[in-house]
Amino acid sequence: MFGGLISVRLKAAERALKDGRLDDALRMASEPDIAGHARGGRLLSGLGRAFLERARDHYRAERFTEALLDLGRAERCGADEAEVAALRAQVTVVAREVARQEADRKRRLEQARRYIDGGSLAAGRQLLQSAVGDDGDLEQIRKEIENRARRAADLVAQAENLYRQQRLAAAAEHLQRALELDAHSEPAMQLEARICADAVESARAAFAVGNIRRAAAELAELGKLAQHDDARGEIADWLRGAEDAARCFAAGRYEETAQRLRRLAGLAPRCTWLQQALKELEQVAAGLAALRSGPLGDVPGAGVADTQPAVAETILLAPPQAPSAQRESMLPVAMLLLVDGGGSYLLHRGDRVSIGRAAAADPADIPLVSDLSARHAELLRVEDDYFLLSPHDAEVAGRRVRQQLLHDGDRVVLARRAKFTLNLPNRRTSSARLVLSDSTKMPHDVRCVVLFKQAAMIGRGPDCHVTCHSARVKLVLFERGGRLWVRPQRGGSELEIVPGSPVEMDGASFVVRPWTAPTSGPLQRV
Repeated sequence: MFGGLISVRLKAAERALKDGRLDDALRMASEPDIAGHARGGRLLSGLGRAFLERARDHYRAERFTEALLDLGRAERCGADEAEVAALRAQVTVVAREVARQEADRKRRLEQARRYIDGGSLAAGRQLLQSAVGDDGDLEQIRKEIENRARRAADLVAQAENLYRQQRLAAAAEHLQRALELDAHSEPAMQLEARICADAVESARAAFAVGNIRRAAAELAELGKLAQHDDARGEIADWLRGAEDAARCFAAGRYEETAQRLRRLAGLAPRCTWLQQALKELEQVAAGLAALRSGPLGDVPGAGVADTQPAVAETILLAPPQAPSAQRESMLPVAMLLLVDGGGSYLLHRGDRVSIGRAAAADPADIPLVSDLSARHAELLRVEDDYFLLSPHDAEVAGRRVRQQLLHDGDRVVLARRAKFTLNLPNRRTSSARLVLSDSTKMPHDVRCVVLFKQAAMIGRGPDCHVTCHSARVKLVLFERGGRLWVRPQRGGSELEIVPGSPVEMDGASFVVRPWTAPTSGPLQRV
């Protein structure tokens, strides 16, 4: 009876194998009484060959997981171990390579999408050319590129038409939208250069004859176009300088107005109205001097107006300040600037700065760890010039002096461990910096002193007072209304600096703290 039952089950398993139902056949053939039967052994051997062949089919169709599962079943059925091992190794290697290619394809597609969203259609196309496969995602991205290219071309054509109609602002707006879709479109870039050149030339011509409002309006028509163009940046600097001089003039600060105009005349030497304005200011100054020397200047209790209020640097664009904000500053004279990845800087706002021995009972403004006297020398700022004054012999550019006008790059030696170089990095500001030699030390690990006059530059490059390699753009650190502010050089949002609070802007990270020089004991570090 039992033998008959086994025969029936064996026939069912053999029929399942013949019909290709390998998993059913394996389940029945794996039962102990059938597996131990002679026909069951032959059945398992046939199943092993069938699973091995099906594994090859899965492998050819790149169904690698199914292939590996069937190889395991073939092994259980007693298939040839060498043949199974060889095929398993081959499947594993190819599966890894296919997975790597798929991951690389997905990475390229994602990167292509990022390029497209950023307006770089050419880079997106190049990535798609090297992407393996021809699936729906790839085709969708290709269609998106072509759609964006067509829309950008239509916008460029509209901008060209508006430009011919001399509707510059509308043309610039359409062109900006085209560049947002395809930033490297050759027709768009050529039209941008033409529009920018026309606007800059018109602004330059208006500025040359003293029409400041017209010059600003001409430049404003560009909108966001050519923001990093040197010619546009030059005119923008002129306008900021003129506005700054106008604010000084409106506040009755005529000497400072003349100083700003002289600096502006250096930037725009062909603007004859600047020279005329300087001549007229000289007449005003002469008239004021005559008034002060006359009876009005001798009236008891009249006093003399403060002629040294805070002024804004020509590279800034700041709103007018209230008189009280101009006369009083809430900023300390000395501040410690700590830049992530850039070191420590001492910012000193004084026009007369003392240099002496660190950790003295009454430390100098710039305390050096050296054998100097408590007040060994002074640096005096007179408008844009810096003078060294010392009762002791000093060396400037290799010459022994006690009083000397300093020039950019002059190396000053006060003692063996008291050496620094004066650097005037930026012609648009009176701020200077003192770069200490390797043998010269200061408290708080300060390696550079910035003699701060209303504005200084932060960023990369030789025209910066404060080095910050992580800054994506150059930043302007400036004083306004008795407070310290920072903003990108080419325009952007301003941020007030709160002492002790970290500041992050365009990749730069720093903090400003009040400066405290130790008066005795070991030097402390912040």
